[in-house]
Amino acid sequence: MSTGISYLDKVWNPITGCSGKGCKAHCWAKDMVRRFPAIHGVLHGYPAGFQYPQFHANRLYKPFYWKKPRRVGVCFMGDLFDEQVDFNWVHRIWDIMKQYPQHQFFVLTKQPQRMAEMVNRIYQLECLGYADGFWDHVWLGVSITVQEDADRMIPELLRVPGKKWLSIEPCLGRIDLTGYLKPEPVSKENMEAPIGFVVLGCESGRKRRPCPHEWMIAVVRQCKAAGLPVWVKQVDIGKRVSHNPAKWPEELRMSELPE
Repeated sequence: MSTGISYLDKVWNPITGCSGKGCKAHCWAKDMVRRFPAIHGVLHGYPAGFQYPQFHANRLYKPFYWKKPRRVGVCFMGDLFDEQVDFNWVHRIWDIMKQYPQHQFFVLTKQPQRMAEMVNRIYQLECLGYADGFWDHVWLGVSITVQEDADRMIPELLRVPGKKWLSIEPCLGRIDLTGYLKPEPVSKENMEAPIGFVVLGCESGRKRRPCPHEWMIAVVRQCKAAGLPVWVKQVDIGKRVSHNPAKWPEELRMSELPE
């Protein structure tokens, strides 16, 4: 499906649903499924509940039809690494991503420890060693909202091989990333690849909580100091969510993508 997410071209949802573990934000994906239950594969409501992930085999081959390179959000209507997601589902999705290196696939999770376990299992099945590298077109990330999230999830993320990114959306407090934005590149000796991309935004929806500009500006400054591309997605302007950079403070007019 196409997407209104400014830094992506497509969203691909072979898995929908999530247990909600570790989530402090109001779940926009759950709200979307409530409004449009067909997203979750159910035409008349979802009696099984959004909290129970579902696998949609009929959506697996969507990337086959995208001839031009795309930036693709993977399972943004759920969590690919939710504790209830079967490993075989993940492996089938991974196999599709591997076949289409012309695209960049962006994966987010609230459960980086399980992501690490599953990615390592994939390594074993593919008979790869860490020295063999990783698929450069797959970005693995965590969704954080406050400092507690950052301190819990980023160390786990850094232990996963491959490219890394952060989604700080919604930003619900002051966040200090300086201890996690390592400048040194990945090597055979140091498998803790640095963070390579950060997305930042205020909360949306009717129950949104305030996001002072200084919280977001602080994160932008930390990223710039570390030489990281940062994409500001939306900003709280006059108690409204703004997608128009012309109305934002100058320091938040950032729309940088990784190479």
